[in-house]
Amino acid sequence: MRRVDDAIAPAMTGVPRPVRSRRRALVLLAMTAMMLSACSGGSGPRPKALSTPSPAIAPSKSPSPTSDARSASQTAAPPSVGTTLATIPNLDGRVSVISNGQGFTVVNSVQDGNSGNLSTLIAYDAAGKRLAQLAPGSYTGECGADDVVVPGVGRTLIGQITDTQPAQGINQATTTQDLRAWDATTGEVRWTSRIMPPTVLASDAYASCSAFDGHLKTFSATSNGRWGLATRIDGEAQYVLDLATGKSRRDNGATSIVGNYVAHSVNDHNNLQPTTLFDPQTGVVVGHNPPGLEVALDSSQVYELAASPPKWVFSYQGGNTDRGLTSDSAHFVLSGKPGPAAMYTLPGMSRSWQTSSEDFTVLGDGGGVSIYGATDGVVGLDDKTGSRLWAVPAGDVCAVTDSQMLLHVGNQLAVIDMHTGKQVSFSDGDNCPTMVPGGVEVQNANRVLTLTQLLAQ
Repeated sequence: MRRVDDAIAPAMTGVPRPVRSRRRALVLLAMTAMMLSACSGGSGPRPKALSTPSPAIAPSKSPSPTSDARSASQTAAPPSVGTTLATIPNLDGRVSVISNGQGFTVVNSVQDGNSGNLSTLIAYDAAGKRLAQLAPGSYTGECGADDVVVPGVGRTLIGQITDTQPAQGINQATTTQDLRAWDATTGEVRWTSRIMPPTVLASDAYASCSAFDGHLKTFSATSNGRWGLATRIDGEAQYVLDLATGKSRRDNGATSIVGNYVAHSVNDHNNLQPTTLFDPQTGVVVGHNPPGLEVALDSSQVYELAASPPKWVFSYQGGNTDRGLTSDSAHFVLSGKPGPAAMYTLPGMSRSWQTSSEDFTVLGDGGGVSIYGATDGVVGLDDKTGSRLWAVPAGDVCAVTDSQMLLHVGNQLAVIDMHTGKQVSFSDGDNCPTMVPGGVEVQNANRVLTLTQLLAQ
């Protein structure tokens, strides 16, 4: 297999028409629990460079007034609860909806036997106004996509283009992998970044995708939208990307994104290896998991955590712990199964507070309140202090925003105020509805996609 250069790979700009292919998504990931505690104060180790330094990515230019205006134009006030945001008929592909909490994007993966890849992306603002729609075949639909608000640039759609050139006699088939970014309002290409040059893959399976949830499998973005982590489809390299420009820095030790940081962790089930957090731009160490925080972490746990956007229900339902990020991405919460809950500050991972011996299971976070399953039901704790704010009967947490939580209890759905724990409304419901960040319900029936504002933001 060919190897990608270690130096910063310049982004390819203005590629007029994307290459076609297929693929999937999910992404993102973040490292979690164990990670991090970089000693706060002066007691921890001094920042140090990566063991195999890669050039830092030059900072992006200050955003222009035009880009600021464009970013503002992409942010719409959320509509009132119960509003039908969009009704989209005649979607023939595998349809998913992704969201950054400030709007949503329809991922329509279409693989036609005669015409090939006809996949499209359709972006909407938070009020349901249609923005950009990419031309069919602009990206590999089966690989999914991402919708990121990039500071100073605005909402950006990111997709993967996997292109395989067939074998020609003694020359074996080769595959390339690119990430491409589009303006979510105009559909214009912002940048294209080559992740994998023409490569002979050991297995055709590397070139296939199955993004059943619509999220890009090989990519995750930091919570602030400034940086991304991309992985080659053959797993041979990882790259940190500036999402404003598409410029990249190779970082083969990276395993995930945690909040606004790149995490390195060793996948070893027998020995607890330290997880280290790095500044995405410079590659300088900013945190370690604290001594005594013995939480085994493997890649599957990392992916579960990273796939959880802010203001959404998140936790790894496996092993001996549950874990997640607060909605402001400034803290990391860990709860035992059974055992107490504890809050850690990123990136240093100093512990802010820990509950008593009561058993807790972290379920979500929004508006400065973290939600847990406890012995007496579902409880809300103050993110800053850990003090109990409220408790409601046990149920399934369906979705969380900064102001409300949707709880399935018995055969009913209850809307709970996140700050008081009081019931706002209730309705009949056999199960949790399909939800995306921002409190939006997604219904897909008879080739018609309907999106409704179910919770207040």
